[in-house]
Amino acid sequence: MAQNDLVVAGIDVAKDKVDVCIRSLSLKRTFASTTEDRRELASWLRRNKVGKAVMEASGGYEREWAKALRGGKIEVRIVESERVRSFAQSAGRLAKNDTIDAEMIAWFAETFDQARGQAYDATREQLHQMVHARQH
Repeated sequence: MAQNDLVVAGIDVAKDKVDVCIRSLSLKRTFASTTEDRRELASWLRRNKVGKAVMEASGGYEREWAKALRGGKIEVRIVESERVRSFAQSAGRLAKNDTIDAEMIAWFAETFDQARGQAYDATREQLHQMVHARQH
């Protein structure tokens, strides 16, 4: 568990789903990329007393998940995938599958509890949404 006993979830984000791992509770789940499942993930994390969710930057797919979790009063950190990959490599855990990735993200977050992630900027998020809407 994290040094300050904060329960942390690692989330591996893909286009159609996320895989989630709460290492300290030995829990793993997969959620589809739907509004309903984003709400269910936030609820599931709250029921399990998760205080922080950590995910890699994933080409923008992480944005809706992060928004849903923040709306559910869960702290979200988005970290650079290269940092997690280097951590996994140093731990000898480079097997590539989404469940292992979620576990590695959780382990990384527990180990580097205060490591810098991308700061959430509501104005930047609104700008991204406006640009994205104009492109479609």
